Amino acid sequence: MLFRSREQLAHLFRDFDDPCLMLHGNLRLTRIIKNARRGQLLAMTQLGAILLAPRKYELIHLGENPAEQTLMQHYLRRAPVAESFL
Repeated sequence: MLFRSREQLAHLFRDFDDPCLMLHGNLRLTRIIKNARRGQLLAMTQLGAILLAPRKYELIHLGENPAEQTLMQHYLRRAPVAESFL
């Protein structure tokens, strides 16, 4: 099945316009470690199933608390997603 899917990738993703990226798979605000003075990302902890998927996949869990909702709002200002996703 995997080999058949790989052969048909162009057909499977014909109307797909969001490129796939390597994702954390378990993104939560508490799993991001950054330098508070510089705002520099230091580490991402507690990885989930690292996968190749559209960037929107990581946003699924953000929004479960007010701090994560704020992070998602800032993210969406810089990298909007389709209204149908929201």
